[in-house]
Amino acid sequence: MIASKRAIQSALPALLLSVIACALPATKNDTDVQRHANFHQRHHTEEGYRNLDPAPGRQTSKAFFWIVNKILFGEERSSEVKVRQVTSEEIRTSYESAIREKAGIRYWWLGHSTVLIHTSSGVFLTDPIFSDRASPVSFAGPERLIPLAAQIGDLGRVDYVLISHNHYDHLDEATVKELQCLYRPRFFVPARVGSLVRSWGADKVVELDWWEYVTVGGVRFHCTPARHFSARGIFDRNETLWASWYVEDEPAGFSFYFAGDTGYSSHFKEIRETIGSPDLALIPIGAYEPRWFMSEVHVDPDQAVQAFHDLQAGRMLPVHWGTFPMAEEGMMEPPTRMLETAQRLGIAADRFDLVQGGELVHFRKSGRPLVKRTLAGAAP
Repeated sequence: MIASKRAIQSALPALLLSVIACALPATKNDTDVQRHANFHQRHHTEEGYRNLDPAPGRQTSKAFFWIVNKILFGEERSSEVKVRQVTSEEIRTSYESAIREKAGIRYWWLGHSTVLIHTSSGVFLTDPIFSDRASPVSFAGPERLIPLAAQIGDLGRVDYVLISHNHYDHLDEATVKELQCLYRPRFFVPARVGSLVRSWGADKVVELDWWEYVTVGGVRFHCTPARHFSARGIFDRNETLWASWYVEDEPAGFSFYFAGDTGYSSHFKEIRETIGSPDLALIPIGAYEPRWFMSEVHVDPDQAVQAFHDLQAGRMLPVHWGTFPMAEEGMMEPPTRMLETAQRLGIAADRFDLVQGGELVHFRKSGRPLVKRTLAGAAP
């Protein structure tokens, strides 16, 4: 009984801080926003936002019915998934070690587009979703096919959260609320996404347009283009912006690029030419079939490798695969195709961090430049 009382007393301060964080009022950008020389607003329209390169096709109605059919009548596909999750105990041990040592750069793929990155400057989290379904409802929509690699409470610390766009598999209400209550991180979101995140209780929100950036604690966060779309309902298509993110962690001597969801276009080269080549690129490789409409908004594995080329990144961590059944390709097809394409282009397989869910990766710089070749048919 005494031990139980002591445990409650020791946990009380953390619980109180959690309650206070949940109740804090929302605030607007508290950082100075800067703009690159190539900043523009040509992607702004009276109807919302648009892609620039190449001009988007018009498959909206057909795509809508395909998605509805997928949600209502999609087949069971859990047997296809061969991704093994690291045990919760292994994950907690590696997190605690990273927080304690504060040395080196480490990262974990937690499934789909959720990646946890530790540097000496802080802890970064990309497009976190810890719910069982990527859906506005709990009874329908894409369901997680592999168990969570970790619970939010296992993470120990989260300082910065990068959100690429407002789709349910990338911006999850329950996840944002729990992150806010436990860690009160700073959220970086594309233009007009901030109001939604603030409505869920987030009080430190930085909202940026393409080619804007801010510096926090010596770390520079660039909002960069992507080729995608936004919507959380039937009538709000493209009312909010979608983006990728480039993070320059100067104190740690490390940079990474998070592509979010994107089709292939010239923006990868433009990002490299404007900011430079990142040490690590998180690039999606899944949810690309059928190509008649997915090609506009999702790269396939061949194009993902081409994007890696365009960025001239040091390493690539493939994301957006093996977690939710969101397209028609085989669940384990994306990594196989990615490595086959890399082999054809002469890129060593060890440049790709193809890992298990929750597996710890110690970052190591690659001194070998990528072979500068263009994959035939990379453009959609």
